[in-house]
Amino acid sequence: MVSAAVIEMPVANIPEIVLKVRDGFNSRKTLDKAFRTEQLRGLLRMMQECRDRIGQALKTDLDKCGMEIFMTECNHCEVEVGNAIKHLGQWMAPEGVTKGLVNMMNSVFVEPEPYGVVLVIAPWNYPFSLVVLPLIGAIAAGNACIIKPSELSVATSNLFCELIPQYLDQDCYSVISGGVDVSQAVLRE
Repeated sequence: MVSAAVIEMPVANIPEIVLKVRDGFNSRKTLDKAFRTEQLRGLLRMMQECRDRIGQALKTDLDKCGMEIFMTECNHCEVEVGNAIKHLGQWMAPEGVTKGLVNMMNSVFVEPEPYGVVLVIAPWNYPFSLVVLPLIGAIAAGNACIIKPSELSVATSNLFCELIPQYLDQDCYSVISGGVDVSQAVLRE
């Protein structure tokens, strides 16, 4: 049996990818509830339509059985994305705060705002769920995201490289893959 190699991202391409994702965020489209909902639904669709491929990648990387894959990697991710879709409007809504004497005549509230571009660096031991769960939070919060799957989980990393561009907006969500040099390069950005 020949072992597969992780799709290696050239380090020289990292600044360009980060700039593209920053530009995607700066376009302000991630601020829109409909956009966020569409991206969350795309992520859910990816998990449902590619369940067998995800399972095979996890079997290849970690020799997980079907029930373990369902319980530790996939099921709770689908539940979480459904929960995010259901509560997105509530999470995005301004929250009133107690008024003091100084601002009694003013409208006082806290309005949630996204940070910008976030980076998800996933470990090898739960290579699917520890990419998807932070990604759900990033999308729901209105952030753009760069995803760096573990190079030690080759099949899962390669699958993310293939699937994320098919199901999520390519201007706001990118996957980079490779070893320590790629991680260090993206952290410098």
